[in-house]
Amino acid sequence: MTPRVSALLRARHQAAGYPEDGWIFPAQNEPQEHITDGFTKFQHRKALDDSKVTDFVPYILRHTALTRLGEAAGGDVFVLARIAGHSSVTITQRYIHPQADAISRVFSQVGTKLGTVGKPTERKIRAARKQLAAKSA
Repeated sequence: MTPRVSALLRARHQAAGYPEDGWIFPAQNEPQEHITDGFTKFQHRKALDDSKVTDFVPYILRHTALTRLGEAAGGDVFVLARIAGHSSVTITQRYIHPQADAISRVFSQVGTKLGTVGKPTERKIRAARKQLAAKSA
């Protein structure tokens, strides 16, 4: 959870008078006391229709978030697995989709830190970039 999300939830808890039980997101027009999966699907559909945004499955946002967090974490999959609550890094790897530019940036940093790289390494880097560019296209 980001510090901003934590602060927002704490503010919501404070505004509610610090209740010891109840729902963080109570339902407003549902027979249940909390927001349900069906309600969120309805809200998602309504938002897509109102905004004219291309249809997408909300779960894809988890892939995007973990990919971006992976870039911010320098590719530390162990940190990402902890953030995502995954039991292993193997599960986390399913969610991370590094882009060709991110991989190029890593190779560039390695080359800078190690000094000039030799010709065989440069060929491997070019081949890896080409392979990633083909996958991204």
